[in-house]
Amino acid sequence: MVNLKGGSSKTTSAAFVAHAAAERGLSVLLVDADPQGSALRWGELAGWELPAVALASRDLHRRLPGIVGDRYELVVIDTPPMEDHRGIVVAAMRAAGVIVVTLAPTMIELDRLPPVWAAVNEVTAGG
Repeated sequence: MVNLKGGSSKTTSAAFVAHAAAERGLSVLLVDADPQGSALRWGELAGWELPAVALASRDLHRRLPGIVGDRYELVVIDTPPMEDHRGIVVAAMRAAGVIVVTLAPTMIELDRLPPVWAAVNEVTAGG
């Protein structure tokens, strides 16, 4: 889950997708790549059984395969705001097979997307 700004439902969306996949029988790991650690704290407070790890790192894409191995069918990564932690977000996008861009249905949110699309294009082009 990526977006330029905070407050765009990245953590909520990541948690929902991870739980929905787990409820359907997939083995899922939730990765909290946000230094703020909201997904991990939320999981601890709610008593989630879903496994989650903190990995707020600019080399997440290199470290994640060693953590995941062949134990998980799906890895969902909750990222920090790209404007504050671009390196972490780019690393998460490099590790991803699918990139989900969350946003509220407003013109302000839509207007903030060009830097996000530029980063997605950079990563998918091999940059």
